[in-house]
Amino acid sequence: MAQRRLLIIDISDNTVAGISAETRTHAFVPVAAGSSAYAGAEQLADAVRDVVRSCRGEGLCCHIALPASMLSFRSLSLPFTDRRKIDEALHYELADRLTFGDDDFLYDRVVVNKAGTGPTALLAAAVEKAALAPLLAAIGELGVKLEALGVSGMGFAVKMIESGYGAERAVVYLDAGSTDSTLFVCANGRVRAIRSLHGLGAARIDELGAEVRRTLLALDIGPGATIFLGGHTGSDPDAAQRFRARCEGADVVLVDMEGGDGTAEFPGDPMPRHVRTKLSAQLQAAPADERLFNLAPEHRGVRGRGALQLSRRALLAAVACLVALLAFGGYQVFDYNRLAQERAKLDGQIAAIFAQTLDGRQPHGDPLRELGAEITALEQSAAASIVRNPGITAVELLADLSARIPPSVRVGFDRFSFDRRRVQLDGVTDAYNDVDIIRRSLAQSPIYSSVSIDVARTGGDGRGVRFSLIATL
Repeated sequence: MAQRRLLIIDISDNTVAGISAETRTHAFVPVAAGSSAYAGAEQLADAVRDVVRSCRGEGLCCHIALPASMLSFRSLSLPFTDRRKIDEALHYELADRLTFGDDDFLYDRVVVNKAGTGPTALLAAAVEKAALAPLLAAIGELGVKLEALGVSGMGFAVKMIESGYGAERAVVYLDAGSTDSTLFVCANGRVRAIRSLHGLGAARIDELGAEVRRTLLALDIGPGATIFLGGHTGSDPDAAQRFRARCEGADVVLVDMEGGDGTAEFPGDPMPRHVRTKLSAQLQAAPADERLFNLAPEHRGVRGRGALQLSRRALLAAVACLVALLAFGGYQVFDYNRLAQERAKLDGQIAAIFAQTLDGRQPHGDPLRELGAEITALEQSAAASIVRNPGITAVELLADLSARIPPSVRVGFDRFSFDRRRVQLDGVTDAYNDVDIIRRSLAQSPIYSSVSIDVARTGGDGRGVRFSLIATL
């Protein structure tokens, strides 16, 4: 490892902490450290400036970890495994799922499933450029070059994976801050899911435990999961006991976050040890580590070029092709206009068929595609009584459902539907635990090969838990 100076900054819910260090062969030697409290986005840039100066970080390359509350996370599945195709498609997939403008966000992804196990499952992170502008301006004023932009606590979660946790079954790391917390779900040697628990920190440990339990239930992680409790609560046995009581059945392990790697005591600032440990883990992480997010703008070229980012050779070839197309384009204008007119005529005819077939209804966009979807829906509706076992009727399914739900569970069903392959049940009950009881009760029926929770969330009026179960016949 070539010797150089590096600046590491971790931003939590109310504190900015940093360390500058010299990287040497197999070692990191701290040079200076600093921390600064802040309240709200308005004070964040000033806190970052203070920390850069305290760490004597002017002009250095910098790795910054953002609080999860600043980012949006999305789980995606793409039908190919080629990394370049994934990176080219990712921007457009995220643009459809986020409220930011098409070019107004930074993003990155990590692959969460094992190679060769089907479509590529991704966890993506995105942050709005406008939210980062004051922070990036602050480090730019001090000559700091942004080399990596990640998520606070994720470096420690990856270190935990390297220690053997989360290699096979799912484990959970909870970075409990003073006012906000971040939940990392690890499986298959990767961070599979991240959730920001805004407003739930060490001061509200009971509510935090209940929300973690509900989140794990929604992710279909059983009550016997292992939860590593860190952050402000990592060395507080009383808080851990209260948290454990709320996470019924979970194996809660207290993470007493001592450094133990030569950086337990940073020079110049007596910061809490859980902050020192997160900085140490971040310091040892490589910016190109594909288990970690790196949303730094310059890093997109490392993970794969976007669809419109061409090499110099490809760009020259594209220019040559463009010149040829322009020369030939005049001959194509007439053909294009004629085809457009024919397409409009056909669309009008299909729209008329659409209206005749569906009692005067009008299509909203592509009439051919919408007509096909309506016909498919009608076919499925007509065949709704045909299931894998022709002897099973809707009455028998409802009777089995009624017999298997325990009397102690209060539940109301809004929707019951079934086709050749599955039954869908939508309803409301009192608690997330009741949803799991219903799922386990139905799973014991010989009628179904599997039963899973598709949706489980608090009702819009704040009362009860709305859910959707999918039972495969």
